Parts: sequence; C-alpha cells; structure tokens
Amino acid sequence: MNWLFIIVVLFLLFQIIRGARRGGVRVLFGMIGLIIVLAFAIFAAPHVNTFLTDHTSIYEAVEEKCEEKIKEKSQAKISDQTETITDAIENTGLNLSESDKEALQETGTDTASDVLEDAGVYSATAQSLASVIVMVISFIICLVIGAIIVAIIQHYMQRLMDLPGLRTVNRIVGAILGCVKGLIFVWIVFYLLSLTAIVNENGTIITMVKDNPFLNLLYENNILVTIMQNVF
Repeated sequence: MNWLFIIVVLFLLFQIIRGARRGGVRVLFGMIGLIIVLAFAIFAAPHVNTFLTDHTSIYEAVEEKCEEKIKEKSQAKISDQTETITDAIENTGLNLSESDKEALQETGTDTASDVLEDAGVYSATAQSLASVIVMVISFIICLVIGAIIVAIIQHYMQRLMDLPGLRTVNRIVGAILGCVKGLIFVWIVFYLLSLTAIVNENGTIITMVKDNPFLNLLYENNILVTIMQNVF
C-alpha cells in the first residue's frame, strides 16, 4: 500500500471540502490577502511617514527620546574609559585621592560629552534613528489599516456571495481554489523532495512517488518548478 498516495489524496480532499465550506471569497482573500496588505503598506508607508514627520510631533518626540538614550549610553561608556585612565595613572605610582578620581572622571566625561554634542554626533545619530523608528511606525499603521480594509471587503463580498443565487457558485469556486491551494503545497513539498533526489535518487519517498501514476504525474509536472525556471 502506497501510504504517501493516501496522504496526498486525503490532503487534497480536505482542502477541497474546506474551500467549499469557506466559499471562494474567503479562500481567495486568504490566499492573496496578505499580498494585498503588504503591497498597500509598502506603497502607503512613505506617505504616512511624511505626514507624521511634517504634521505631527511624533518625530520630534522620538528624536528627543533617542538623543537622551544615546547621551546616557555614551556618557556611561566615556565614564568607564575615564576610570580606566585613572587606574592607569595609579599604576604609574601616582596616588590619587577619591576626590581627585571623581573630579577627573567628571571632567573627562563632561568634556568628551560636550565635544560630541558640539560636533553634532548626538543629534545626527538621534535623527537617523528617529527616522527609522517613525518609518517602522508608519509601516505598522499601514499594515493595520490594510488588514482592516481587506477584512471589510471580504465581509461584504462574503455576504454578497451568500445570496441564494450565488451561494452554489461561491462554494464551487471555493472548492476549486482549495484544490489549487492544496496542489501548490504538494508541489512545494515535491520541489524540496526533488532536491534530495539529486543526492539519493533511490530514497523511499522518491520511489513511492515514481511508483504511483498520480503522484508521478504531479511530480513530473510541477508548475512551480517551471515558473521558477522561467523567472530565474
């Protein structure tokens, strides 16, 4: 008994039945909804980013917060380096009092921090980081908006397709799309299987595929492989 054939057939039947129950609209939007949302986010995010930067205080607030954090981390790093210098001075035989150490560390930290601030290092770094953060915020906003729009469209199209005259058509289309979705998954698995066949052509699973006419038909006519070969 070819258990792989049974698994593939049961999987395809499951996808067909599931597609028929969900209807063509839900299956279709389930397949391409993510692509639509991503495409919308990629297109709209730059415009949302411009709006947030030019017409809200979000960018300034993020930049200010970034600059504060950068200063804190930089000053802590400089303080550590200054402490290393005081230790090196003591290693030369010079004894520094605790007050001298603290004064040297404070002076060194403040001086280095002032130099970085005057050179615009803090500001430039904060601006770059704030731009990235606001862009990410814009992209997330667009993803949420896109998902809501797709969900609304799907809801009303589903209600339309549930009308008596269209319900049967919706279920038939759903079954067809479910079958297509199942075949795509099987072809992906078969493509990965073909990569292992290069190393081990006589493997158990490959043998089961080639011994079954239906599985061998799917394996030899893998549309995904054909598309990839034409594209790449």
